[in-house]
Amino acid sequence: MGKIGAVAGLVGIVIVAAALVGPWWTFSASITVIGFESDVDAEFGLFGGVARLTTPAGSSTETLNYSESPNIGAVFTSGMVFTVLAVGFGVLMVVLSAMSGARPRLGRAAALMGVLAFALALAGPMYVMNALPAAVNADTGGGATTGYTLEGFSGAESTTVLGNTVSVAYGGGWGWYLPLAGAFVLLVGAVASLRAPRASAALPPPPGYAPPP
Repeated sequence: MGKIGAVAGLVGIVIVAAALVGPWWTFSASITVIGFESDVDAEFGLFGGVARLTTPAGSSTETLNYSESPNIGAVFTSGMVFTVLAVGFGVLMVVLSAMSGARPRLGRAAALMGVLAFALALAGPMYVMNALPAAVNADTGGGATTGYTLEGFSGAESTTVLGNTVSVAYGGGWGWYLPLAGAFVLLVGAVASLRAPRASAALPPPPGYAPPP
């Protein structure tokens, strides 16, 4: 089972690590002004994002950073820290699990590292899900500026601002889902490491047994 724990740990590490480069939150808005529609599609990752603007005059793409959005940036930085720590503890689990064949006691240490990796991998997306709406509202000014206030991590709504229709939709990107999937793979690795077979103790010789000359 030690090898199974190591393999599961490697798979979990790859899944969680991939989240570092993916979008954790997506936002799209459609604005209709005097019959003309403009669309904004944005993806937010742990280190920045990209926004695509489409108007009747054409389209453009802009790279986003969080220098002017400190609250949003702080939330994603925390998510990044949780994710990196999960990967780190996952690596420790894999190393210890691979060594547990020769030293069975290391299986318990590997299992502990795996449980910590599991918890941290879950903590990242859960924290972002709960903290991001307030951060977005704080950095954008909420309804007073944009005409809408985020009530949750995902949703869709439509409103009218000065006679113009604004429709928005937002929710988790694929990068946000990856740590959730990777966390359970890491947990499988932790359980497999814990159940790694222990070295069997040698049985004492039967009474009257004498080794051959």
